[in-house]
Amino acid sequence: EARAARQTADEAVARARDAESSANAKTEEAKAYVTDMEQSVAKFQTRATQDTNQIAALTEQVRTMQDEITSLTFARDTLATDVDTRKQLHDDLKSSTIELETENANLQQRTNNLYDEVETLREELRKSATKAFMAQNDKNGNTTGNQEGTESGGLHTISAAM
Repeated sequence: EARAARQTADEAVARARDAESSANAKTEEAKAYVTDMEQSVAKFQTRATQDTNQIAALTEQVRTMQDEITSLTFARDTLATDVDTRKQLHDDLKSSTIELETENANLQQRTNNLYDEVETLREELRKSATKAFMAQNDKNGNTTGNQEGTESGGLHTISAAM
């Protein structure tokens, strides 16, 4: 009986050693798994920190771009207003130019009419002066044979008087 108890005890000790050995192996396996997980967590934390920094940098870039967009929108609106103002000025100047060209054409026409009238009056004055000169010559007794020379001399005198 003691032998059987001893053998049972030896078997129990062997099973305990096997269990301890198996537990040690499982503990080592668990430690390796924990180490792997800690390394993975460290990698993810490093990556998360990098991603957080990148997000912060991108957020700053977005703010900068929004400020630039706001500034460019203001500049665009200012330029649009300036373009509208210049277009209005251009249209006003174009209208004024058309009015001035029309007025100039009217004045040119009036000048031409006045010039024609002056030429008509000069012609009438020459005719009148020639008639008066002829009448004066007739009164003084000049004959028609001498009239041609007198008339051309009279015209010369009349032209000089003008």
